[in-house]
Amino acid sequence: MAALMKSPGGMFNGDAKRISIPLNEFSGWLKDSQDVLVPWYKVSQCDIIQVLSRLSKIRILGDYTTWYETVAIDNVQISNTKGSLPLCAMETPDASICTCA
Repeated sequence: MAALMKSPGGMFNGDAKRISIPLNEFSGWLKDSQDVLVPWYKVSQCDIIQVLSRLSKIRILGDYTTWYETVAIDNVQISNTKGSLPLCAMETPDASICTCA
């Protein structure tokens, strides 16, 4: 998938920020076409489910500047706001196979 490459909401001014990055198919994530001649395309619900089911770690770089600084990140949370997986992702216990349309 992709990475957040710039400060959400514009320039960073040093104030504490609350950042939310939805991990769903409606949030602008793109999938690499694996072909330099074909542009990246929007992900499907299955793409998101399969990536999250195989996820082994999340790395967060809390640095928005190119100069020396002190960075603090706290209250990192990953939550499922829906409460469950769609039925089309429940063929296997780890949701690694998805048949969602």
